[in-house]
Amino acid sequence: MQMVGAVLTGVDCAIYGVASLVLIVFGLSVTAHLWPSTSPSFDTQAGVVIAGLGLLSGLLVAIRIWQVDQTLRFGDAQIAEV
Repeated sequence: MQMVGAVLTGVDCAIYGVASLVLIVFGLSVTAHLWPSTSPSFDTQAGVVIAGLGLLSGLLVAIRIWQVDQTLRFGDAQIAEV
């Protein structure tokens, strides 16, 4: 868990992590029709696309955590500060 926290405190992962949460919540709120709109059928499609972008952003964070974990586990790094 310390390694995950250390990776998430990096600027790039922090941005992607926060963006992921914001996009998922916003996409689900659009899909649930919580925002005023003239086209409810478009809202559903747009909300799913927005939430999907949030999932992709979260996947970037997960991949980065996995990369750092593998590097530390197998000793591929020259120097690691965690």
